[in-house]
Amino acid sequence: MRLPYLPYTGMNPQTGEPLEMPAPTVAPIIEPCKRIPTKDADHAPNGQVIEVAKNYQDLRENVGKQDRRVETLVYITTVTPGCTKGYHGHTARTSTYVAVGGQAEIHVLNQDAGELLVYEIEGDETPYRVIAEPGYFLALKSRNDSIATFIGVPNPPFNADFNEQVELHPSDVEQAIADGRLTVKRFRCAPEGLVASAPEAE
Repeated sequence: MRLPYLPYTGMNPQTGEPLEMPAPTVAPIIEPCKRIPTKDADHAPNGQVIEVAKNYQDLRENVGKQDRRVETLVYITTVTPGCTKGYHGHTARTSTYVAVGGQAEIHVLNQDAGELLVYEIEGDETPYRVIAEPGYFLALKSRNDSIATFIGVPNPPFNADFNEQVELHPSDVEQAIADGRLTVKRFRCAPEGLVASAPEAE
């Protein structure tokens, strides 16, 4: 069931018309990232390499934008302890987020299904990525007292002149959960795979 009572905002800068979120057609991808410990010339541990993006699909172009030098292919975003970034949705862009540091959560909201998926990730130990097509609202959260670090890979690349992002206020999501209009499903992203948490109390 679509949730029209969760108001989001976003406007096409060329036409002035409100942006319309599409209905998602496939489930978001959630999977562990390859993590490779690295060593220095003396064979002492000196860090790690984390695989960020796979070539699942060709890199798409932003509609009508010729100068690709201004576009952002990959970026890092951090979230202050106990804080949340989002919810925001994309009408024409697939989002990949990789949690690579801290105690993190990635929230994926499907308003057509009335469902909020929450993935709990220990970024320092078991990095995971979420890939969500247009139509999902996403939020990034830091749990407890750690700074959460994420790598973002937008497809098509971010271009400030191609504004297709819409915003959904977190208080509206919280109210929908409190009213029972939105089902929350939580998962712990473990080395062996996803582990479903107990359902949240009504």
